Amino acid sequence: RDQAAVLAERQGPVEAPRRGRRTAGVIATVVVVGAAATTAVLATRPAGSTEPEPTPTGEPPILRVVPEPTDLVGAVLGDKTLFTWANPEPQAGDRYAWALLDTAGTPGQVELITATTLDLPTSGEVMCIEVTIVRADGRASDPVRGCAE
Repeated sequence: RDQAAVLAERQGPVEAPRRGRRTAGVIATVVVVGAAATTAVLATRPAGSTEPEPTPTGEPPILRVVPEPTDLVGAVLGDKTLFTWANPEPQAGDRYAWALLDTAGTPGQVELITATTLDLPTSGEVMCIEVTIVRADGRASDPVRGCAE
């Protein structure tokens, strides 16, 4: 007899690998890792965070941009400086955030008002302000700057 036959006789029958157990183990590992990843994502979301609700058609929602104030002008009238501007698309609850700019153009303290006019005491120097439209839902326009000399 040849050597291979003798060796095979001594070792006994060769068993086929147990693929069923290995496959089940891989599937179980994938399920556990997937569940852990989902839990980690949900746990790291900030409390109260919401994502936009899909529209009935399944398309992403369209974000409506708040338009900037228009026609911002300033005029010195004696001891007062008057600023006026227009809201191109006024909506109920609109307010206006404004701030006086320093000589470097940096905005100071922001204040909210409901009127499109602002009276300030004249400072004797060029006065500039920044105005933003703020919607009732908190959305805001980009700021616009204007000066009075």
